[in-house]
Amino acid sequence: MKFKENVAWLWKNYRAPILWAAVLFIQSSIPDFDPPVRLTDWDDKWAHLLIYMPLGFLLMRALAQTQTGTSTTLLFLLATGIGALYGIFDEVHQHFVPGRHMDWRDAVADGFGVVLGSWLYLKVRQRLALRTAKIPEPLKEIS
Repeated sequence: MKFKENVAWLWKNYRAPILWAAVLFIQSSIPDFDPPVRLTDWDDKWAHLLIYMPLGFLLMRALAQTQTGTSTTLLFLLATGIGALYGIFDEVHQHFVPGRHMDWRDAVADGFGVVLGSWLYLKVRQRLALRTAKIPEPLKEIS
């Protein structure tokens, strides 16, 4: 029974980053995948950065919501570490997909995307906290 409860808790709280990681895995499993248009040699690095930003954002959000009382720095390091390791895993996985290859520069771009996504979550949370703090108390009606 305890195992089922743990799995249910994990799915409830970490569903979004798990699903996004699954999307990334499925996309990287497509053999001979090349974008239709490449303007520069660095286009794919920007693509890696952009598709890993949501993973960083979602990991940071999940950790912040479930690990209350933990320092923001530690949560940031955890989110970026987990996301960067997943990016490395994904690159190794591509080594075994026909027509794909492993590239350390892609893993670096993945890591930067995770860092930016995690940082973006912190900025959004900070902005929302400031906005909520500035909401004035409801005006009392004068009878």
